[in-house]
Amino acid sequence: MASANGTRLLLHLAALVVLVAGLRLAAALVEPLLLAFFLAVVSYPLVRLLVTRRVPRGLAVLVVVVLDIALVVGLGLLLASVLEDFQARLPAYQTQTKAMLNAAILALNARGADLDAGRIGALIEPASVMSLAGTLLQSVMNVIGQLFFVLLIAAFLMFEATVFGDKLRPLLPDADEEFARLERAAHEVQKYLGVKTASNLVAGLVVGGLAHAFKLDFPVLWGVVAFLLNFIPTIGSIIASGPPIALALVMHGPGAAALFAVLYTALNVLIGNVLEPRVMGRALGLSPLVVLLSMFFWGWVWGPVGALLSVPLTMSAKIVLAHTPEFEWVAVLLGNAPARDAQRASPATTTKA
Repeated sequence: MASANGTRLLLHLAALVVLVAGLRLAAALVEPLLLAFFLAVVSYPLVRLLVTRRVPRGLAVLVVVVLDIALVVGLGLLLASVLEDFQARLPAYQTQTKAMLNAAILALNARGADLDAGRIGALIEPASVMSLAGTLLQSVMNVIGQLFFVLLIAAFLMFEATVFGDKLRPLLPDADEEFARLERAAHEVQKYLGVKTASNLVAGLVVGGLAHAFKLDFPVLWGVVAFLLNFIPTIGSIIASGPPIALALVMHGPGAAALFAVLYTALNVLIGNVLEPRVMGRALGLSPLVVLLSMFFWGWVWGPVGALLSVPLTMSAKIVLAHTPEFEWVAVLLGNAPARDAQRASPATTTKA
């Protein structure tokens, strides 16, 4: 028995290695499919709402796709414009930064330090930051270029979602039980993505408003960055807070930057540790270590898109595993709740209301 279990584990690991290698090789194809899937999952509740209001299914999907197009295109054009403006203002930021740095070095040298202002100042060059801004701008243009393909797939996914159950039911051996399990898993994935998107939207709006209140340049950009990077809990908010805090330091000095950092941190603690757990529950959470490792893993597999979607991907895998009796223990290990709480809340062990 032990030998059979060991052989089965090795086969599962071998299959996992082959799957990961295939996903990495197929990154150019999988990335737009993945973006389309998450866009469809987030958008589908609106389609369902319109259908319940007696709007024809085709028209409902068309309305939602048009709204998605307007939102994504508007966001892309806004980001492209902001990044171009950022490139134009970067030399002025560099001048201000060097002036502040020189003043700090003179103050430290007056207290006995022996720092070379010229050598330290040479480390702050606009070329690297300009290159980064140019890379970000090119990434925005690439996303806009793939927009039609992504939205086309998302539209067909939303069309298929209404009839997918009828297609799948005859193929399942124990149709009612298996389909109910799949339906619960899909509902939880949708719930997680919906709640996470809504909470990120709140965070983005508040961060943008906070940046505007502090009179920082590009408040919309910092709100959008907070919205996107907050899909990565804790780590994403830390990364997103760096640029606006640095800009607050350059524009308004250490006091304003420190106050902005405190308010920004308080906001993320409130959303990440109070709001989201209350809405989603601990059973729909991930271990902090799993969050960190998933970001590195999916980033290695699919680059920036994988890192951005690392937590939704891992969370989706955890929910599916929780509904698979053979691998339910893996879902418990991935979660942030004790095993007893996770099993009590696990949908795989409960019946649908």
